[in-house]
Order: sequence, then structure tokens, then C-alpha cells
Amino acid sequence: MKRQKRRWSMESQSVFLLKLSELLQHGYTLSQAMEFLRFQLAPKLGEDIDYSLKQLKSGVPLHDTFESLHFHRDILGYLYFAERHGDLVFALKEGAMMINRKLANTNKMKKVVQYPLMLFSFLFILFFVMTTVLLPQFQTLYSSMGTEISLPLILLMKFVGAFPYGCVILFLLGSGSYALYRMYWRKKPPIQQMNFWLNIPLIKNTIPLFNSYFFSVHLSNLLKGGLSVHDCLSLFERQKHYPFFQTEAAFIKGQLVGGTALEQIMAERKYYDSQLSNVIAHGQSHGDLGKELGNHSQFILERLEQIVFRWLNIVQPVLFSLIGLLVLMMYLSIMLPMLKMMSTI
Repeated sequence: MKRQKRRWSMESQSVFLLKLSELLQHGYTLSQAMEFLRFQLAPKLGEDIDYSLKQLKSGVPLHDTFESLHFHRDILGYLYFAERHGDLVFALKEGAMMINRKLANTNKMKKVVQYPLMLFSFLFILFFVMTTVLLPQFQTLYSSMGTEISLPLILLMKFVGAFPYGCVILFLLGSGSYALYRMYWRKKPPIQQMNFWLNIPLIKNTIPLFNSYFFSVHLSNLLKGGLSVHDCLSLFERQKHYPFFQTEAAFIKGQLVGGTALEQIMAERKYYDSQLSNVIAHGQSHGDLGKELGNHSQFILERLEQIVFRWLNIVQPVLFSLIGLLVLMMYLSIMLPMLKMMSTI
């Protein structure tokens, strides 16, 4: 049974998980901790806790219980693996921290683009008014005076006139593409989807880092819990929150059975960071693969945060430059016709 409405914001999920992990560290059982937190939450969220407790008492796994509340899939992934390696407190904290990082990066991006987007919306209105009111009057005036308009001025006026409609068309194309993705593309095999993302220039170098982080952090925790690599891959294959890793786990297991070393398999897979195979080889040679994968996952996380910060520093100047160019073109589209008419008087 799934909840019909999402009532848990990302912030609520993060706070709830952190408090839950703290109570577990203080000796509470899971049900006691959830019952305690039930009184600290808003009434509607408290109803979800009651529902979750009933699910848990009936034998439903924790990750499935939270999935019915539409928790973020990163949290569900951490909980799924935690129920296998036994470190639930770590999974709750790490899932909450992951959500906090996502929220922090999202808020940074919002602050960067908020003011430029407001200016862009204002310019859109001005362009629309110019298109429907000012430019037709200029054209009528030119026709009545029998004055010939120069080609550069014609092109400028046509661009200004087409700009609002171009924005609407781009918005409709974007909405249509997203709808097609939701209805059609998401049903494609996970490997085909991943290959598609790896062909997009701006993100093709970032996707392998995300994949390597997910694989490293969860494989590390499972290995520290005493499981073999084969057993870890079997868990990856059975989880349902990340279809791509289901497919990958089955492939890697098949290769291992065929006698190929794990580091060689990962080196030949384009879906992962090139350093992952070196870390695996080094960890296996020292007999501490779980620890080295855990350290590697933290290095990857730092690299991802640096990439986000670098993009934030690029986006805002680009947006302001674009807005400045649009303002200049709008100014020229008004002043040049006026100067042209004054020269003919």
C-alpha cells in the first residue's frame, strides 16, 4: 500500500532521520524512537508514523515502510543496505547528510539564479509589449513616410519580435520532452538510459562520479559487515531503488564467475570513475577493501561538491551577460528606428 500524497518535505525527512539516529544511539529501540518522535511532529506526519509502526509490526522492512511515505530514494538505498549489514544508525545519519547536501546545493543554485530569472521575466514582459505595441507602430510610421528600413535594423526588429514567442516555444518543448521522458524514456533499460546521459557533454564526466560514489559507499559498508563481494553484489541485484545497479550487479557477478578480476571489470566499465579500479586493486592487495572504498567515496564526494561550486560560479555571470545582451538589443531596437526617422526629417 502506497501513500497517495507526499507530505514529507526533504527538510522534514532529514530532521526526522537525524533525530531517529540520535535516539537509537541513546538506547531506544526503533519502535520506541519512532513513537517518541511521533509526538514532536505535525499531526499529519504523526499519522504517517502510526502507519509506519503498523507496517513494521506486520513484518514490512524499514526501507519499504519509508518508501510508502515517498521518502527520497537515496534514503531508501541506505536503509536497504543497512538492514543487511546491520549499521542502521550510520545509514540514517548518512542518508540525512546526503539529503542535507542536496538541499544546500539546491538552495545555493536558487540564490544564484533567483535574481537573474526575475530580471529575465521582467524583460520577457517588456519584449512582449514591444512586439505587440511599439514595433508595429514603428513599421506603420516607416510605411507612411516611405522610408526604407536597413537590413540590420530589420533583423534586429525581427529578433526582438520573435523573442517572446521563442521563449514560449522553448518552454513547450521542454515540457513536452519531460512528459515524454516520464511516459516513455524511463521505461527503457537502465543501461540504455545511462548510455544516453553519458553522451551529454555537460554531465558526462559527472555521472561516473555519482555511480562510483554509490557503489563505493555501499560496498564498503557491506564488506565491513562481514559479507563477501559476491554476497554484496547479490544484495545490489535484489534492491529495487536503483535499477541501473541491479543490472550492473548481475553483469559483474557473471564476469567474476568467469574468472575476471573485480578491478579489471571496473576498469573496463565506462560508468565509473577511472580511479575506482585502482582503489579496488590496492584495497584487495592490502586486505582492507572495505576501508579503502569508504575513504574513496569521501574523496569522490568532495570532488562532486567542488564541481557544484564551480558550476555555481559560472552560471550567474552567464545569466547576467545574457540579460545584458538582451537589454542592449532592446535598447537598440527602440533607439535605432528613432534615430533613423530623425535623420529623414
